[in-house]
Amino acid sequence: SHSALKLVFPAHTSVGRATLTTPEGEIIARDVWGDHASSAFSSAECNLNIGADHVITSDNGTTYHIKSTIGDVAIDLVLQRTVASFRQETGHIFIGDNDEQYLAWFSMVPRGDLSGTITYNGATHSVTGLGYHDHNWGSAKIQDTVKKWWWMRGYVDDIAVVGYDWHFKNTYGGKHIPIYGIVDSTEVIAAYSSDLDTTIEGGSWGLPSDAEGYSINPLDAIPFEIDVDTGSAFDCWVGHDCIRNKFTSVDLIESVDLLALQGVSEDERALLALLSYDPWYLRYRGDMSLTIKDFNGHDYSGTGIAIIEYLDLE
Repeated sequence: SHSALKLVFPAHTSVGRATLTTPEGEIIARDVWGDHASSAFSSAECNLNIGADHVITSDNGTTYHIKSTIGDVAIDLVLQRTVASFRQETGHIFIGDNDEQYLAWFSMVPRGDLSGTITYNGATHSVTGLGYHDHNWGSAKIQDTVKKWWWMRGYVDDIAVVGYDWHFKNTYGGKHIPIYGIVDSTEVIAAYSSDLDTTIEGGSWGLPSDAEGYSINPLDAIPFEIDVDTGSAFDCWVGHDCIRNKFTSVDLIESVDLLALQGVSEDERALLALLSYDPWYLRYRGDMSLTIKDFNGHDYSGTGIAIIEYLDLE
């Protein structure tokens, strides 16, 4: 049996959210409301405190200690990094005519060993598994600049794959900017580069029938399969300089109505519906296949597991 846990702690608001999907498929979500006076966030290292009950620290950038108690849910976990950290180039996306704003991203733990305890429904469970940790920050608000994104991570043998495809609002040219990397325990095997003709695109599209309440507007179709290709089909055929990577959604493990999360009234929702505005967040457990042919000296082929996220901000 498997369970999934996601923690989000945005430091600028002193608000956090823990979402647990149990092996039985029950989704348990708890929100943290912090008091600024009793909260602290280091700008030099991973040291986050929202009151006394929600603490994340790191000794050395490779081992993370996560403790949180939210009502009837308690989390006490250790995350140990097992692959190289990853960011694409500087990790910054600059926005505006004069690059006056930016969004930044860095994955300190693309893959790690996770162990500890999770308490819910009156019982404490010992858990082991895989973990992931990244960090977004910047001077621009994501909800003001980004229209949607696909985000995925996959694990096979000792390799981790991380990918994003950011789609920016029309105000910012409607551009999409991919982020993609393959890492193992010692190095970055591959990173996205326009020089290498890398593409990230939806392969199979549809409307999520398992996400109750999500729009049936055809414009809100989401990718159930995501294909990542580096190099041409000819490169793969002759067996060199080629990466083929596919992510496929299998089971929905989180579905969040972002308007409901913000407390939008029914009257406001009806008005927004006329404008086809229904922001939503979806997260799936999935499968991944990866083939590397003579890329930077690496050859590999295998299948593994994946997490796939779709964020629709419009």
